[in-house]
Parts: sequence; C-alpha cells; structure tokens
Amino acid sequence: MCFTNSRFPDPNTSEAHRRSILSFWHDYRLDTRLETAVRLSAAFPFVSPEARPESLPAQDGFVDGGFFDSSGIYSLMGWLEEAAEGVKDSRIHEIVLLQIDPFPEPNQPVDRRTTQPWYSQLLDPMKTIVGVRETGQAARIRYEFPLFAASLEPGIAIRRLEFRYRPSPRCALDSPPFSWHLTEFDKGCLAEAWEDSRIVKHRELLHMWLEER
Repeated sequence: MCFTNSRFPDPNTSEAHRRSILSFWHDYRLDTRLETAVRLSAAFPFVSPEARPESLPAQDGFVDGGFFDSSGIYSLMGWLEEAAEGVKDSRIHEIVLLQIDPFPEPNQPVDRRTTQPWYSQLLDPMKTIVGVRETGQAARIRYEFPLFAASLEPGIAIRRLEFRYRPSPRCALDSPPFSWHLTEFDKGCLAEAWEDSRIVKHRELLHMWLEER
C-alpha cells in the first residue's frame, strides 16, 4: 500500500507494471493526514496494534511496510516502470539513486554447537521470518535491481550511490542504535562513519552530479 500525493501507481497502469502495489487514494478512495500515514506504516504486531479505516471495517489491517520492503526498492522499481513508459525522446535521462542504509554489512555468525536446546523450536518460526525478510530484501537490492535497471528504456540511466553506516573499530563493539534517541557516543560514531572513504567518494560524486545540473 502506497501513501503518496502523486499519481502512483497510476490507475491506468497495466496490472503487470503495478507490481500488486495499491494506492491508498486511487484504489481505496481514502485520504489521510501525513502523521496518520506514518503511524500506519510503523505498526509492529506485538508492539503496536495494526490499524484499519473505520469506513472499511472488513478490510485487512495495516502494518509496517518494512516487513516486505524496508528499503523502498520494490516500490521504486514500480515507479520507474511507469516513468519509463513516458520517455520517448532521444535524450539520456539520468536518475541518481541514493541508498541510505543505517546498518553495516551483516557478518555471518559462526555457531559451532551441534545440538540446540528444545525451546529453540519456539523461536525458530520468528527467526525464519526475520531471516527471510533481511536476506530477501538484500538480494533484491544486490541482484534484482541491477537487472531491472538494465532492462529500462535505453534513454534512462541509473547511478546508485550508497551511504551505508560503517562503524569505526571502537564503534563496532556496540550494535547500531535502534532508536530515534541518539546518545553522544552514537552521534560521535555517525560523525566518524561519515568520513569513511567510500562515503566521501559517493558524497563527491553526488556534489559533481548536482553541480552539472
């Protein structure tokens, strides 16, 4: 479900290009305040209840869209498919994709135990859901999106710039903050990560691209 003030997904778009993305306005004919849309897209079962419109009591509830598409790449691919259909001239339309990831590259844990306690079976279903969510979305960014970008119209070029949090050795001892509140230590770690050589390179590329416009 997409909350937007644009015509996306366009109601006239073919079902194949819509990628099963629904529009809160065009498909449900409902409108809502910005803060309500944010609340609906941040509903975690067991933490905060799902929500549903009072005018549509029989509809499914709304929960955090991050369960399916935390990065927004899937929705972006649908948006680009619609936009590419309208490109008919011979000019090159370059799109810059800013990929902001607050977590470092995952490290594969090494578990040398040959047996598991009996109660681990109670946690395995939730661990499976979380694992599929993380690996599935990572694969979409790493493999599916480059193939999709190459399949677009010849007049559309996509440049991907990644801004990933890569902690310094002292900051890597703690997990990244999973909260809106940042301590002074967290702020210092972000400042150090902002000077990572890969971040600096992509910052410079972005500045160059903006100056060319």
